[in-house]
Amino acid sequence: MTFDQQMRQYIPPRSRPSHLHVLLDALQATAPGGETELGKVFHQLVPKIHRRGLLIIFSDCFGSVPELLSALAHFRHAHHEIIIFQIWDPDELEFPFQQWTRFESLESAAEQRLLDPVQLRSVYLENIARFRQELKDGCHRHRIDLVPLTTAQPYAEALAYYLARRTKSV
Repeated sequence: MTFDQQMRQYIPPRSRPSHLHVLLDALQATAPGGETELGKVFHQLVPKIHRRGLLIIFSDCFGSVPELLSALAHFRHAHHEIIIFQIWDPDELEFPFQQWTRFESLESAAEQRLLDPVQLRSVYLENIARFRQELKDGCHRHRIDLVPLTTAQPYAEALAYYLARRTKSV
């Protein structure tokens, strides 16, 4: 499923090996949309998936962590297995900015701020660390695999690596 504030494309689950190509093509063709709230959209999705399955989520997971974890618990209650590939831009993790910088929202073109990053860096990094830890702890509680990735890593390579590693540990 691709979505922003609502579902944009839903591809029903299939068990054929060729289905992976359908999914990868859909991911590659998807353009960023508006701002999202994963928890709300995921609660709408649970009833659409009738058979137990493996859900693979590619997202930055920004939003309300408690609401997201509630929706993921809804999936787990329906006996779905979940893997989250949390996508980060390296600059989001390192915050390397040194000069006044214009920060623009990818989800809302009207949202932009000119800021002195030196004054924000420590608070920003603390907030990101807290967000990441809260999500990591919640995923662990619900037995959900959380795999952080950066946009510098090819997603197909990262997915193949994770699945190979997962196969060895089963």
